[in-house]
Amino acid sequence: MNSSTLLDIIEKHIEGDAEGVQKEYEDFLSRNPSDLIARTLLYLARGQTSFVRNSKHGALYNLMRLGFQPATVFDVGAQTGTPPLFDVFPQAHHVMFEPVAECENALKGLCSQLKSAEYHMVAVASKNAPVELWVSDDRKYSDVLARNRVTGGECRIVEGISLNEFCKDSGKIGPYLVKIDVDGAEMEVLKGATSLIEESSIFVIEASMLDENPRMGKIIDFFRPFDFVVYDIIDYLHRPLDIALWQVDLIFVHKNSPYRQKKTWS
Repeated sequence: MNSSTLLDIIEKHIEGDAEGVQKEYEDFLSRNPSDLIARTLLYLARGQTSFVRNSKHGALYNLMRLGFQPATVFDVGAQTGTPPLFDVFPQAHHVMFEPVAECENALKGLCSQLKSAEYHMVAVASKNAPVELWVSDDRKYSDVLARNRVTGGECRIVEGISLNEFCKDSGKIGPYLVKIDVDGAEMEVLKGATSLIEESSIFVIEASMLDENPRMGKIIDFFRPFDFVVYDIIDYLHRPLDIALWQVDLIFVHKNSPYRQKKTWS
């Protein structure tokens, strides 16, 4: 009877319900405390749930579950697209910005598949002006800040725009979800995006801690005058050198956001 019950739980676990089966494993272990297989699988389910929740997809899904529904999603540094943005919010209008020309075909194909989307092959910056862009040899990374260049790669001059000017001319409406991943130029993007920092907006921003241009503290300080605070920390990346925490993504909301109003644990 016990083995059959455990197999039923395992079947649900295999089907993908790592969160739901935890209570069932716990109930099973209350009756069979010495069952090492069930205990191991419980720890596995907890780890899987934590891993998913600490991802961009998990965090955005949780915000959606709590009621967040952006009208416009800005993907700054889109490369070939950011699946969590359009997977969790398929009904929103998606606006993708990417300065690396080699990514255009992928973005064009992606936008044709989404309900409402557009892409722009430009670098997002603090103002509308041409910018010098360093592009890695494999075309996976780009950087508008010369001090961050490494040996190799290619320098290009590309069009630069600010989100303030873009939104003024395009009439995009909120609530806004703004994801920024630009390999070092996050502060420049934010300086040109102040019109999007509305009480209903949410920002997801890559923030490094240990490179030559650590941005976490600067980004947090930038949002403070707007009464925006860190709501979540996700997508932890540890460097191989010493397994130290290299960067994370920070999620910012307004201090009066409905997602911050409950002050109890459970």
